[in-house]
This record gives sequence, structure tokens and C-alpha cells, in this order.
Amino acid sequence: MKKILCVAVAILMISSMFLLSACNLVSGNNNGEVVTDQQGEAGEKGEQGGKGDQSDKGEQGENGNQGNQGNQGNQGDTTSSNNPIDFSLLPDGTYGVMAGKLQNLEDIEIPAVYNDKAVTSILPNAFQNAESLKSITIPVSVTDIGESAFDNCTGLMSVTIPDSVTNIGKNAFNNCTSLTSVAIPDSVTNIGKNAFNSCTSLTEITIGNGVATIGVNAFEGCTSLSGIYIQDIAKWCKIDFYNYESNPLYNNASLYLNGTLVTELVIPETVTRISARAFYNCTSLTSITIPSSVTHIEYAAFAACGKLVEVINHSDLSLDIGSYSNGDVAYSAIEIHNGASKIVNKDGYLFYTYDGVNYLLGYAGTDTELTLPRDYNGETYELYDLAFYYCDSLTSVAISNGVTKIGELAFAYCKNLTSITIPNSVTSIGELAFTDCENLTSITIPDSVTSIGFQAFFNCTYLASLTIGNGVTSIGSYAFWQCYSLTEITIPDSVTNIGDYAFSNCDSLTSVTIGSGVTSIGSYAFRYCTRLTSVTFENPNGWSADGTSISSSVLAYKSFAAQYLTDTYRSYNWQRS
Repeated sequence: MKKILCVAVAILMISSMFLLSACNLVSGNNNGEVVTDQQGEAGEKGEQGGKGDQSDKGEQGENGNQGNQGNQGNQGDTTSSNNPIDFSLLPDGTYGVMAGKLQNLEDIEIPAVYNDKAVTSILPNAFQNAESLKSITIPVSVTDIGESAFDNCTGLMSVTIPDSVTNIGKNAFNNCTSLTSVAIPDSVTNIGKNAFNSCTSLTEITIGNGVATIGVNAFEGCTSLSGIYIQDIAKWCKIDFYNYESNPLYNNASLYLNGTLVTELVIPETVTRISARAFYNCTSLTSITIPSSVTHIEYAAFAACGKLVEVINHSDLSLDIGSYSNGDVAYSAIEIHNGASKIVNKDGYLFYTYDGVNYLLGYAGTDTELTLPRDYNGETYELYDLAFYYCDSLTSVAISNGVTKIGELAFAYCKNLTSITIPNSVTSIGELAFTDCENLTSITIPDSVTSIGFQAFFNCTYLASLTIGNGVTSIGSYAFWQCYSLTEITIPDSVTNIGDYAFSNCDSLTSVTIGSGVTSIGSYAFRYCTRLTSVTFENPNGWSADGTSISSSVLAYKSFAAQYLTDTYRSYNWQRS
């Protein structure tokens, strides 16, 4: 019985060996699979061993050579080749596109038809991270630009969206940092979340009449945006902006209606509702006329419209000056009435008179070098708050003798302003008046000026020359904070107070003269003035720092005085009795 079992086991093992070594030739199929030749034959069987012992197995034959590739199969759902774009068959029988294997091309033109079927979609993530892509032509057959379709295409400078696209997906053009302008056609109804987020070179955008919704943060970080162009104010009033950053006005851009800067806005009679945030931060807006048809002005519709001084109300809405109700429409108002507008455009300069005071509200022209009017109807006038706010195109301004006051934020963020002339007629410079005028190189404050406001020249990083007039009595907190290029300052005897952090972070400052009239120096007034080695106190007597007396003999030494102001007693409030 044992002999029979041994023979049976041997036969089974030999059979298994033949089954494992045998292999049929694999042919090419309709899917284009690679074929291989059959495997080599099995080796011969070894001789049978003695009773009860299994014989050794013969050696296995060598493998055959690999066969030729089979023929390519029929068209599947997705094609892949060495083309710059691939196509994917969609459930509706049309095609979508995505990047192919060659992703280093700079210019791509998407065809309208592939395999006799329309190309209707740029698929999600289609060209994501294609950093070499500079331009792309989208055909009129495309209706959808998918999520993240061009996300992080940092080299993309030009894209034309045809009047067939209805949806721009979320993150579609996120971080396209070289894109300079975009025109959204009337066919588009939705702009998705983060669609143009961080497009830092984007300067102009046209919003079509069909846009109904703009998603969260769609235009956040578009820091160069200067112009937003629309054709229908009624359609704009209906757009649902999901948050502040979904409205391109968030970036301090100007709104243009049919090519004209929006300053005096007349809402059409067809409008019944003005959507939330619709005109948020529309800083060029000076007047609005609300028709009888309007019944609702939603949350923050006119928030941060700092120059909206005139509200002409024909509706039944109850409006109050300084109120946040009804979308902040009257928050900045000087006057609410139902008559004709009182704003006068004189050669592009917008004037408004109230309670006997003339105000220059702003400039609606295109000149970059300005000489302001000598007067308004033979009278003096004031530069209103935010008068030239974020006027990036301005390079130089000569203020005439007719101006008596420079309002808050009047020239703030005029980043290309290199020259400003302030006449002897000006008596005060308002808070943040020239903040972030980073290319301003010199300033002379005339004797007529009595006060320099909080952060008046904050972060004017290239300001190298400063003359403070003999009429100034007060220098506000942070007035010259981070003016990196200042090397020396003389504070005249007329000044009595230097505010907190007034010259903080002026790290090129080496010499300061403090006039005899100064009786108060705020905390950290000269903090991080790391090169300041010489401070001259014209009157070193009677000084104390938070009650700690400071010897006049110590302050007589310029280096010790510098050390005390910048280090030893820098956080203290200095007083002179």
C-alpha cells in the first residue's frame, strides 16, 4: 500500500510541474495589451529513487523571449498620448480636456471638436501646476471651467474666456500670479470660491451681466487690482457676494460703469434690492440717488465708502447720518436730501460745499501729475478725507495756496507718488494722510502747519529728506514710523509734543536735534533706531522718564542721550518740567 501511495505522489508532482511550466502565446487584443512568447518547456523527469523516496525534479527550461506588442485597442473613455492635451469622454457624449504628457508648452489652443464631438469642459485639475503655461485659447464650445483647472499656473499671462462658459469653478485660476487682466463674459452665472484668489498681477477685470453669484474669497489677494469694469448697474446690484473678499472692490480698485469712473451713482428704477456688500469699499463713490423702487439695502452694501457724503433718497427707507442700518448707505454722509446733486465736477475735480465749507472730494480725471486748483469759486477749500486714496497712478502733486487742510488718508497708499508740494496755506495734515507713500523721497512741512497727525507719513520707506516747519506744535504717534531712509531730523523749538513711536524703526537715523520747546516725548518714540548715536537736547534740563529724574549733565552728552532714548529709557514717557 505504501508503494502505491509513493508512486501516486510522484505522478501528481510531475503533472504539477508540467502545468506550471506550460504557457500559451498571448495575442494583442482590442485594448492594446503587450504580448509575450510562450514559456520554455519543462525539463526531463529524473529517475525514480529507491523505495519510499521521491526522485529529484528535473531542471526547468529557460523562459522564451518577449513577444511583439499587440495592436492598439478601440477608443476608451480617456485618451493618452504625447500631445499637450488629453480628452475624456463625458456622460453626455461630449469631451472634456486635461493636460497631456507634454506639460512644458507655453501656448495651448483647445479644439472645439474631437472625434466629431464637441469639447465642452475643462476638467477639474486639468492644467493644475502647469507653471510653464503662458496662454491658452478656449473655444466657444466650452461651457464649464472646472475646479482648480488652472490652479497655480504661475506663468499664465493671458486667457480668453468665450461667451459660452457658464461656470468658473472654485480655485479655477487660484495663484495665477502672472495674469494681468480677465474679461468674464455675460454667459457666466457663477464664479466659484477662490476662483481668482492671489492673482497678484491682476490689474483689470470685466464682470459680465450674467454673473449672479461670486464665491467666498474669489478675489482675495488681488493686490494690484485697480479697475473693475461693468456694463449694467442693475445687474451688479443683484450679485450675491458671499463675503467681502468675493467682491473685487475689496482690493481698493475703482468701479467703472461703461468706461466711466463711478462717482455719482444713480440706481435704476428697476432695482428693488441692493445686495449685501455690492458697493463695499467703493472709495470713488461720492453721491448716491436711491429711487422709490428700492425697498431693501442689505448688509454692508455701502460699507467703507468713506467719501459717500451725499445721499439723495426718493425711497421710503428711513436713513440717518452715521447709521449702520440699510447697508451703511448713510454712515459717511454729510447730507441726506431728495433734490438735485450738489457735487460739482470742475475739470475732473469733484467739489462739494456744505455749511459754508468747500471740500475737494477727489479726482475723476486721468492725469498723473497734478497741480490742484488755486481756489473753488474764488474761495479756499479743504482736501476731504480719502480724496486721493489709493491713486496708484499719481506721481506728483502740487497743492495750491487755496488749500487749508489735508484730510485723513488724503494721499494714503499712493505708492507711485514721488513728489508733493505743501503750501503755506495748509494748517494741518490729517491722520494717515501720506501713509504707505513708499516712493515719496522728500517732504517740506511749511511753517503754517501746526499739527502732524497720527501715522501721517507711516511707512514712507524712501523718505530721505524731512523739513519740519517752525509752526508745528505736535507730532502724532507713529507719524514717521518705519521711514527707513531718514538719516537726520531737526525738531524745531515750536514742537511741544512727540507722540509714541513717532520715529520708531527709522533704522538709518544717525542724528536728531530736539528743540527747546519739547516738553513731552512718548514711549518708544525712537525704538529700533539702531544707528542713532547722536541726540542733541537744546534744553537738557528738567527731564524725567516715568518719574525717574534724568541728569542734564548726562543728556548733554549726545551719545548718552541717544542711548537713553533708544535703549535705557526707550519704553518710558519722557516729561520736562
